[in-house]
Amino acid sequence: MKKALIFGVTGQDGSYLAKLLLEKKYKVFGTSRTFSPKKLTNLKILGIDSKIQKITTNFNSPKSIQSAVHFSKPDEIYNLAGVSSVLEPFKNPLQTAKINGLSVLSILETIRMFYPKIKFFQASSSEMFAPTKGKLTESSPFNPITPYAISKVFAHEMTIQYRKNFKLFSCCGILFNHESPLRGLEFVTKKIVDSMLKIKNGDLDKLTLGNIDTERDWGFAGDYVECMWKMLQTSTPTDFIISTGKSYSVKEFLTETAKICGIKNWRNVVKFDNLLRRQIDYKQKIGDSSKAKKILKWTPKTTFEDLIRLMIENKSL
Repeated sequence: MKKALIFGVTGQDGSYLAKLLLEKKYKVFGTSRTFSPKKLTNLKILGIDSKIQKITTNFNSPKSIQSAVHFSKPDEIYNLAGVSSVLEPFKNPLQTAKINGLSVLSILETIRMFYPKIKFFQASSSEMFAPTKGKLTESSPFNPITPYAISKVFAHEMTIQYRKNFKLFSCCGILFNHESPLRGLEFVTKKIVDSMLKIKNGDLDKLTLGNIDTERDWGFAGDYVECMWKMLQTSTPTDFIISTGKSYSVKEFLTETAKICGIKNWRNVVKFDNLLRRQIDYKQKIGDSSKAKKILKWTPKTTFEDLIRLMIENKSL
């Protein structure tokens, strides 16, 4: 039986990945800073809470990270932990650098020193790229413009260096925006869906948003974790863009959500606040996942409209 260790198992991606690996008959170990009832929500929704071997881990501590690896002795490690919000790092850039950057280095060092046969997946981000009019590929230049993006570039480049210099099976999946019913309310997609349902039921008068003209390449997290797994089943480690290749604006997400919820004119129930706009933002980023399609035989299955329906109907599969 294969063993996998997921750093950040209680988050959206970690939960969906754990479910996939369990279906593939893996023994799954998962870490989190705490396994409080609130933290276990996603695992319980997916019905896998009791099937995960849980390891409480301080991601700021190299010793704690090393202990998790020693305890699980996995065949594969997936690092999905860290600060996921783009805005939060502006409040605490030092903590972001430690969690998103140095913690990844601790994982890589543990693998290099003790378990060089482990296969390692690092969750990188489309936030690392410079804005461009065309589709972004694995070779597109980085231009990080936020503390979050800078921390992700560090982790990304260190993962590549350990592959090149120490011959580890270490690779990065560059993830574009991906959503699901498990998304937290700090993300605009979940905020829109949750608010529209409340407005429909008479529990909320207005939804407050910032800039709705920005466009994103939105996919379904359940599709994306399959690509992560496929990356570690290859014979040669390399990096992949994980995206849909299609772009939709926040306005289009809002319009489609209102339509499905039966709200005829969303403009009557939405107000705008400039304070909710990002300090630094870009209009559009689209990923080109043709490399994943060619090598991994992976393509996203869930359409933009189906993704919104999943979130509205609160379906987690």
